[in-house]
Amino acid sequence: MSEAALLQRALLAVAQETSTGQAYFDFMTRALCALFGIQYAFVGLVSEDQRSVTTISTCSGGTMVPNMTYELADTPCESVYGKCMCVYPRGVADSFPKDLLLREMGVESYLGAPIFDSTGKAIGLVVLLDGAPFVDSGERRTIVQVLAARAGAEIDRMRLEDSLRTLNQRLETEVAARTRELREANQALDNFSHSIAHDLRAPLRHMSSFCELLVELPELKTSSEAQRYGEVVINSSRKMASMIEAVLEYSRLARAEPRKQQLDAAALIDEVVAEARSGLQGHPCEVRQPDAGTLYADPTLLRMALSNLVGNAFKYARERDVIRVEIDLTPLPGHTRLSVRDNGAGFDMQHADKLFGMFQRLHNAKQFEGHGVGLANVRNIVSRHGGEVGFESRAGQGAYFWLDLPDERP
Repeated sequence: MSEAALLQRALLAVAQETSTGQAYFDFMTRALCALFGIQYAFVGLVSEDQRSVTTISTCSGGTMVPNMTYELADTPCESVYGKCMCVYPRGVADSFPKDLLLREMGVESYLGAPIFDSTGKAIGLVVLLDGAPFVDSGERRTIVQVLAARAGAEIDRMRLEDSLRTLNQRLETEVAARTRELREANQALDNFSHSIAHDLRAPLRHMSSFCELLVELPELKTSSEAQRYGEVVINSSRKMASMIEAVLEYSRLARAEPRKQQLDAAALIDEVVAEARSGLQGHPCEVRQPDAGTLYADPTLLRMALSNLVGNAFKYARERDVIRVEIDLTPLPGHTRLSVRDNGAGFDMQHADKLFGMFQRLHNAKQFEGHGVGLANVRNIVSRHGGEVGFESRAGQGAYFWLDLPDERP
């Protein structure tokens, strides 16, 4: 076979080979032995200290043999590593008398090509050895150089794969640790909630009950001042009990995992509006709401969020002659916007940073009842759904709140 035909055959074989990793290197060394009719071919990696070579694929007479490690100094490979191709068509053992391995193997001819990684760093070499002299040619050199370049690319790929595997293992370990920490944090929250439920509510209930008994004593019945103080204590106890319940509810919602499903949003809105209307006691009210629409959300959690927004809209607009509330469903790219607009008291946007804080209020508690936990719950619920909350308002000109919920199919 002519050298040109040999080159064409070799390049075609390399192009068609799809194996990777160790399988590719074994294919490569076997192909070199078969192609050139030589005795030995191997791929070697040089150690970090550049003192030794360890083969990763070694072929002898077409058969894969165990790999080996040898010292780089005083060998023909020392002239190849990190430099250029070296060819000794004959007498290589005589040229390197200190390389006893060449004599033990009966090597007469040598061809070596350096392997570089993608950054240009020298990492190894491809070596051909034979017990007889061979003819040096440009075609043979080209074939070995092509295979050396392909070997460098494969070593790069394998190292990247190892790095990714190591990174994945580290990430899995970190995720497991974070999951354990989260589980412990949730357990601590559960313990905290239990402590609030048991250790705070019971003494508060006792205080309220005994105060109610105290103001009924005959000697205090005639004292208007004592009655007034007693009422203050009783009302404060009830308010505190209500705030404790609000904290427990906030804690529960913060850990609740939404069970999303397709919802008839129009029907849900109708139910929430009907519930809010029932507390108006005949106050004139105009509500505009959608006739149809769907959302993907947890029905229980979304109902709580919507009840908060609609309830606030009715509450803060009750001082108007006519309460006006507009509820809309607006399809947007990737999500649906559920919005509530009212003609109520509104608020100054300069203080809006307090809006979603626990027990934060922008209005006088005597004028508008509440604990300032409702909107914090709304934000928690929407956040658990992967959505966002937005708002706009002006003092005395109503408020506009919206919830952007992802259109995730269940």
